[in-house]
Amino acid sequence: MRILLVEDDPMIGEAVLVALKDAAYAVDWVRDGAAASNTLTLNEHQALLLDLGLPSCDGLEVLRRLRAAGKVLPVVIITARDDVASRVQGLDCGADDYLVKPLDIRELRGRVTRWIWIHSTNSRISGTAMCRKTSSVKKRLERLAGLRKLRAIGSPKIGKRSSSSVEVVATYWASVSQTSQ
Repeated sequence: MRILLVEDDPMIGEAVLVALKDAAYAVDWVRDGAAASNTLTLNEHQALLLDLGLPSCDGLEVLRRLRAAGKVLPVVIITARDDVASRVQGLDCGADDYLVKPLDIRELRGRVTRWIWIHSTNSRISGTAMCRKTSSVKKRLERLAGLRKLRAIGSPKIGKRSSSSVEVVATYWASVSQTSQ
């Protein structure tokens, strides 16, 4: 698992880097917002640890750009900004968690591990749920519309995550639902 650490304080950055490497994470460490945005564009990471008070570009701006680009990865803000308004703003911008410095390295490591697990589990579950939902929609659609096979309306293979299948099902489902009510 690769983590991007964005921290301008050398003492904090080194401590977090060592703790995460001891926990078997690969860590890329950058010290300013511009480098963070560039690294996030060029490389894949499973998590982002983000300070807010950064040179060249504030951490919240890095977070906004990340979410605007559609990147989905856990973001844990680590900052000295401890007021409630800052915490709410960070979470509203798309952070998954918010920790105030000084940090307890064990807590940080535990939260990072938890968020990576949650994100990886959610991506696996959403794929499975989509297949199940598509299959149940198929069955209901066939029952309501009297269809024998959904493939007859253009679905390549039900159960696979195919956006065209879902669109076809959704279109026909909507029309069947409206006519059956």
